[in-house]
Amino acid sequence: MYLNNWACLMEYLTLKFTPLEDFTSSGKDKIKFLFSANKQGVVQELSKVASGGEMSRLMLSLKSIISDAMTLPTIIFERN
Repeated sequence: MYLNNWACLMEYLTLKFTPLEDFTSSGKDKIKFLFSANKQGVVQELSKVASGGEMSRLMLSLKSIISDAMTLPTIIFERN
């Protein structure tokens, strides 16, 4: 089931990987989340174009897909 959900999400989200010269505390790649709120829209950097509500819905979608893949019994959502 999670593969269908992942395919739906990927219509709106693209991941851009850029290799770094050296390892950093977060790895050896820089990852940018590119997002479009509309199916046929141009994807742009998530942090620059998504509203707080869109980011929340995107996070909910990702957590839901991950919990399906890992069969997690409970997901905790904390509002900051």
